[in-house]
Amino acid sequence: MTVASPPVRPSPPLLSLQVLRAVAALLVLLHHAGYDADAIAARTGATPFGLDRFVDLGFGVHLFFVISGFIMLRTARGHGSARGALVFMGRRILRVVPLYWLLTALTLLGAAVAPGLLNGAPGGVAWVAGSFLFVPVARGNGAVNPVLGQGWTLDYEMFFYALFALSMPLPRRAALAALAAALVGLVALGRTIVPPFAAAAVWTDGLLLEFLFGLGLGVAAERGWRLGPAAATLAVSAGALGAVALGPLSGRFDGLAPWLREGVPAALAVGGCVLGPRWGASRAVLALALLGDASYSLYLSHPFAVRLLGAAWKGTMPAAAPPWVYLLSACAAAVGGALLLHRFVERPMTEALQRRTPAVAAAGPVLPEAAAAAELARPG
Repeated sequence: MTVASPPVRPSPPLLSLQVLRAVAALLVLLHHAGYDADAIAARTGATPFGLDRFVDLGFGVHLFFVISGFIMLRTARGHGSARGALVFMGRRILRVVPLYWLLTALTLLGAAVAPGLLNGAPGGVAWVAGSFLFVPVARGNGAVNPVLGQGWTLDYEMFFYALFALSMPLPRRAALAALAAALVGLVALGRTIVPPFAAAAVWTDGLLLEFLFGLGLGVAAERGWRLGPAAATLAVSAGALGAVALGPLSGRFDGLAPWLREGVPAALAVGGCVLGPRWGASRAVLALALLGDASYSLYLSHPFAVRLLGAAWKGTMPAAAPPWVYLLSACAAAVGGALLLHRFVERPMTEALQRRTPAVAAAGPVLPEAAAAAELARPG
């Protein structure tokens, strides 16, 4: 995979990309809130939703991985120097770590009072340390997920960022070729050996190829590849159809690897958005883009809202209360809480930390909405 040098100036995040982030986070939210709604239905004798029978709600994670590969390709600067790699990694750490550490710490504090918050058997000191350091470690029940359960995806993200940073001292064209070869090689290794420990299983997992899909879309965008309205609509529709079909027909595709079963449809959906015509700024699009800005907060924080509402529901609502009311209430609470968390915690915390790291600040805003505003304000 090669691209002309020198690198082009990165464009601001597309509205369509922010909308996709919102959709991805909402799918994950529905996935988790739907479980609780079905549990309520089981207790009350109501018909369970079984939302996963109609759509693959886990599809949101695959959208996030493809989007991440695209954004890293389009925004990374400083290839050809070790300093560029350090600045890149510093920016990713500032973007990902503070809020994740904060919510991980809150989860540990809450679990000290109510161990059920951990959603399974806790691990030891190594498990807690691995949770903070993005190193996958098996917990007490053998599951490989961190203290903040949905943070398992960040183990993949941070590993991808590390590989990206390690490639950056090379000239950009060589760096991208080396990165692509590393991703493919690691996945191939994972298919030929039995990973000896939990981290090795993650670091050789086929899901890494979804970042490669995003990188490929980024290269295509830089080379000026564009899809017309019809082709873009077809690509997005094919991706959405893949997500929908995998719900009721999931059993027929269980033999396919997730990167193929869900990663390819995710790449189609993202490709249709980023290579197609720019979206108009309608109210609906702007509302979803606003939620896209807060998608990281929503992804990390929604279990808090879902769990708290679930506990309150059990104690206060009559048994006849329909589960769909809980589902809508949980989603509304999670979205509202995420918007507040982003506005009053994530954004000011990230901006304050960026001001204290001059090398990172000089490379531009870390947050996507701030980067877009700065880019749009540039002349030409």
